[in-house]
Amino acid sequence: MTPAQALSNSIAWQQWDGRIVNAAFPLVHYLGGSAHSAVYLTTFDGAKAAIKLIPADAPYTSAQTESWKLAQQLSHPHLVRVLDTGLWHADEEQDMRFAIMEYCEESLARVIRERTLTSDEARNMLGPCLAALKYLHGRGIVHGQIKPAHILASGDQLKLSSDTVHRNGELHPSAAVSPYDAPERTGGTISLSGDMWSLGVTIFEALSGHLPPAEGSSKVAAKLSPPFEEIVAGCLTRDRERRLSVSAVRGLLDRPAKNAAEIKSVTQPAVKPNTSTLEKPVTSTTRTAPTSKPVPPPVVKSDSTTHAWSRPTFLVMAVIVFLVLAIGIGLRLTRSKAKTEVSVPVTAQKTKASARPVAAAVGSDVNGNAAIKTVSGSVLHQVMPDIKSSARNTINGTVKVRIKVAVGTDGKVSHATLSTRGPSTYFAKQSLEAARRWSFAAPIRDGVPQASEWTLRFEFRRGGTQVKVQPMPGA
Repeated sequence: MTPAQALSNSIAWQQWDGRIVNAAFPLVHYLGGSAHSAVYLTTFDGAKAAIKLIPADAPYTSAQTESWKLAQQLSHPHLVRVLDTGLWHADEEQDMRFAIMEYCEESLARVIRERTLTSDEARNMLGPCLAALKYLHGRGIVHGQIKPAHILASGDQLKLSSDTVHRNGELHPSAAVSPYDAPERTGGTISLSGDMWSLGVTIFEALSGHLPPAEGSSKVAAKLSPPFEEIVAGCLTRDRERRLSVSAVRGLLDRPAKNAAEIKSVTQPAVKPNTSTLEKPVTSTTRTAPTSKPVPPPVVKSDSTTHAWSRPTFLVMAVIVFLVLAIGIGLRLTRSKAKTEVSVPVTAQKTKASARPVAAAVGSDVNGNAAIKTVSGSVLHQVMPDIKSSARNTINGTVKVRIKVAVGTDGKVSHATLSTRGPSTYFAKQSLEAARRWSFAAPIRDGVPQASEWTLRFEFRRGGTQVKVQPMPGA
């Protein structure tokens, strides 16, 4: 197949929405692909699935079909399942080979296009990857194409794609040379250690936001935090015999990180360990939890010398009492200023949109606390954004989205616009959809309902979502 033919076919494949493969698998809509393949959303046994199509007469089709058959024999919670394969006679079009695979909503590639991973996120990503690779390598199977686009999320589960797997030593045709390929692959050498090189490149990109130099020098890993600098350096070793194995990477990942006490101990004399406890050493540098019994304060003897600090102690206590009173007055004033804002926490378990009436804080009680009253110009009905747990797990810190809503005299939102979209298009879109479904009690002036404007500030964290509601001037 010539490049021109391949390009022409890929354009045609993207226009097959609505067709049905073998009267069983509808091509719901095009998900992506290349000049050599197309991937569509479909259904399998009543559930969402992905279907991958390739030309039946392409040079690489035979090897790809063998990979699909091998993948069908695999079963691991962190591997994407290949559910079915077959041949489709596409009417007057060319015949197509296809594979039905488990559908995954997100990929690591999509996340790192927007931001890099934190160290904790990288650890959470690496765990499932290493488990899947251990399963494959233990059976003499090479993944062949470890890269961010092949690290996927199905619900709360991270998974590796599986349609590129092949036996160790066998060649697996690739549509194009990949920057994630081990250097020996250009010479036709395919081995388990090649997966480790690709994993090292992937980790480096996820943490830094860019690929390492073309030569893959392990020196670039020095810029990463531990233990990733050692993991990446060990994976990006050009001598494939010296590369880290899956177990070695797992060992480095599980090794306790150095804390402040360990760093400080470098400048202090070393303590000779007790040889009887070498198998399970316990040192002051590894104890991070406090002891169960607090150390009692030193006892001060009641003799004549204690009277020397009686007067200073009285003065100190007087200052402390004054500060406590000042802080109390400050808190009272702060609470009274917050009377026009409501903060509504939502737990992480509530991922579905929730709708319940709330009222705006428009006054204060006798203690100075914000009082909840249903009055003119208050919130009557709120809807929280529906956030998938897989998306929430990508959050590092807080994602903030600010939306301005225009409310008609009927209390319904007539228009919603993004004031601050935040770093994620997904969270901004979900917030906008939720904001359009809010309703308010229209403010009354001279007995007539008035239109109003409000600001909704959604704050997304891993543990849940908060919304802060504030009327615009004049509401």
